[in-house]
Amino acid sequence: MRLSFVSSGRELVRRRTLAWAALPWIDKAVADGRDPSNAVAFGALLAPFLSDDLRGGELAGAVQELAHPLIVQLHVTRRDSERMRYLLVALRKLLAAGKRGANAELAGGREVIDEAVLLFELMERAAGKEPQATPAITADAAGAATDEEDDPDRPRKRRRRRRGGRRRRRELLGGEHGL
Repeated sequence: MRLSFVSSGRELVRRRTLAWAALPWIDKAVADGRDPSNAVAFGALLAPFLSDDLRGGELAGAVQELAHPLIVQLHVTRRDSERMRYLLVALRKLLAAGKRGANAELAGGREVIDEAVLLFELMERAAGKEPQATPAITADAAGAATDEEDDPDRPRKRRRRRRGGRRRRRELLGGEHGL
């Protein structure tokens, strides 16, 4: 397999070794009752191949280049493949936040965030590290309510009610010339 974002053959061997090291940790998570989803298991196999310096569009392109052939070949469902893509991006955010000592900003529901944390822990253990603590996670700013929206004394915004649907009054009265 040739990946445009992996520089050398030696690097590819190192990353392949890390992917194999993740397999026993997936088994241990199942034995512990954490039952990783298909997206987490698939993400654990692909995450080692993504380099740490990829960001934004480059990261999305690398995930696509890496995952798409396997998704097609293994007939992975759309739901699992989309969730796996999200988890790989979330993993990069968690790793970057851990290095900076900052909060990781993740979107998604509780289940998706829990899966991202599980993938983070699996990859840390596969790398031979014991995960100390997952970086703090803050909700995506798009879904958060502002202080202004929480103020109970603020007057309510009134909605205008439209009557008669979308047709204009002129059309109701008999066409362009009217009565």
